[in-house]
Amino acid sequence: MTAILDHLTAILVGVFLIGLLLFLQQRSQQVAVATTMAHTSTTQGFVLTDMLERDVENIQSEHVVGSLPQLWRENGFTSRFSFHTLAVPESGEGSAILGVIYRLEPTYDTVEVAGRMRPVYRVARFVNEGSGFARAGGSADRVVHFDVRFVSEAGATVNAGSAPDDLSAVTARIISVTDRPRRLSADQTNTFGPALSQQQIAIRTPAFEVTLSPDYEARPVPDVSAPLPAVPAPPPEPDACPDAPGWQAPGTDCDADACPEQPGHQPLGTICTRDACPLQPGWQPPGTDCTDACPEQPGYQPPGTPCTPDGCPGQPGWQAPGTECQTDACPDAPGWQAPGTDCDADACPEQPGHQPLGTICTRDACPLQPGWQAPGTECIPDACPEPGWQAPGTECTPDGCPEMEGWQAPGSDCLPPDACPNLPGYQPPGTPCTLPGL
Repeated sequence: MTAILDHLTAILVGVFLIGLLLFLQQRSQQVAVATTMAHTSTTQGFVLTDMLERDVENIQSEHVVGSLPQLWRENGFTSRFSFHTLAVPESGEGSAILGVIYRLEPTYDTVEVAGRMRPVYRVARFVNEGSGFARAGGSADRVVHFDVRFVSEAGATVNAGSAPDDLSAVTARIISVTDRPRRLSADQTNTFGPALSQQQIAIRTPAFEVTLSPDYEARPVPDVSAPLPAVPAPPPEPDACPDAPGWQAPGTDCDADACPEQPGHQPLGTICTRDACPLQPGWQPPGTDCTDACPEQPGYQPPGTPCTPDGCPGQPGWQAPGTECQTDACPDAPGWQAPGTDCDADACPEQPGHQPLGTICTRDACPLQPGWQAPGTECIPDACPEPGWQAPGTECTPDGCPEMEGWQAPGSDCLPPDACPNLPGYQPPGTPCTLPGL
């Protein structure tokens, strides 16, 4: 019995020691990952602040470049910071002048910080050497906060607009984040959050206080208002059904029938076959005989259908059997006349004489002239440009606005003079006068 208890004790102690060693190994791995993340986040923040510090220390004064540094602000962050600096600070006045812009750009990604999802940005640096802005460095895609401010000699701060005339320093606060790995292994989740790194610096601007000496030689100054390259577009959304032809929007049912009107199941991306007889119920394959057996009846009747006779053959259209037929009001006139029709009415009142009902009217040969003209009549031209038809010899009314297109009655409120008198027709004021072909 004593031997059994000794063996059980030894087994329990061994299991405990093995579990402790496994736990310590897991924790050491997590600590190593967290340390690497913190180091990465801090290093990326230092790279950006070092770059910003080198540029800002050499900000050129308004006396040299003719403009002040500018700040833009959106959504609580500095969205753009523009200024002039030296290309090679060590060369002093012998260095070329650069136009520099720092722009906050979206990465279209988010990270969870303190239980809240926050957008992730990058700070892009653009340089203009005289031929337009081009990308020249910047931060990694891990910035969650970017704030730049101007500080005057009196200590007043400005976070948007032009720098004060007595600018003495520029402060910058940058928060970078390195997100934690989603999982350490298939059955293990993280127990630590993303690594945050904050850098906050105050950079003095001694070159901003420089005044020009009498023998100063002006240098070319790039334009900091030149257009910047476009902000990178967001990545395309993933295809919801990668196995189906074409691209499917997120949320698409990949098992849906692409052609529900056709028999059977058609996978997404299938080009549907057109229904050969769209008026018939259901879907008909190409080549189907779509002939309506009884075209006078409402709806579609398949070939071979016995047609139902018209209940009122004398009336227009098809009437179902048993319909109470209406009596022809004028049995002596051609065709069927509805009840209440005046049987003595003139079928063609514009023609001379009386035309009985059912007569096919003859078209007027000269519709612009008063009255009805028989076919073959030689039409008389209109004598005046004014509205309506004027007989030859009529004294025409003068145009009230001869400079305008068309005829205007005397006393009309004429439009202003033609904006382009050299062009055909009338051009309203403000028309760009471009000759045809230019």
